[in-house]
Amino acid sequence: IAAPSSRGKSALKRQIIVHNLFKHTDWVVVGFLLESSKEDWWHNTACSYAKIDTRCPLNHPSVVGAKQKLYVKCLNMLKEETDKRLFLFDSPESIAGVQTRCREIAAKCGKIDILCVDYIQILDAGDKKGNRETEVASMSGGIQRLQKSLRCVAFSGTQLNEDGKARESRAIFNDATVFWRIERPEKDRNGNDQDDGLKEYYQTIKQEKCRNGILTTAEINFQVTHQTMVDYN
Repeated sequence: IAAPSSRGKSALKRQIIVHNLFKHTDWVVVGFLLESSKEDWWHNTACSYAKIDTRCPLNHPSVVGAKQKLYVKCLNMLKEETDKRLFLFDSPESIAGVQTRCREIAAKCGKIDILCVDYIQILDAGDKKGNRETEVASMSGGIQRLQKSLRCVAFSGTQLNEDGKARESRAIFNDATVFWRIERPEKDRNGNDQDDGLKEYYQTIKQEKCRNGILTTAEINFQVTHQTMVDYN
């Protein structure tokens, strides 16, 4: 999942994890949260579920009531599943560390269904002999090999550089089975400017690569306050 900063990459990955965790009660999900703590991830997920501004105090009048109950319900569900079906790691990891932890979880639970690394460039390549592009290529290839050995779905986020390419390495695009690009046009579908500071943005998700599949574009609205992506209406 590729995008410039502040386009909702982490929010989308979080939604994918939670949707599948709650829908498939026997699935095992592993997430490496290299940009946030486990507690922040719980909080942001529960805020998204309850449609609460992530920066709003939970005792605020706009939150007290039904939204607060939904927040607590989601938070309790996440905490209950953590270390049972949901395994979250928020400390820096090398690619070797990711592989070791995943194999330990697969041995314990019998499988892993979804693996999320948020995001791949923050991993420690371990071997510092090459340049940065070589390091990122090594990490991308390591995730791909791990996915194949575990027979699971693995996905990650990557930032784009100024010319719109996957930052620091072409290997991320080349290794990916599916490559999504999140874009925010200067104007929404109604021709309104999408200036900084809006509570909601019109965006697109372009499927630029899909082995044995189609290339297509989905329209979405990114609700910034509670970090949620919804279908465009």
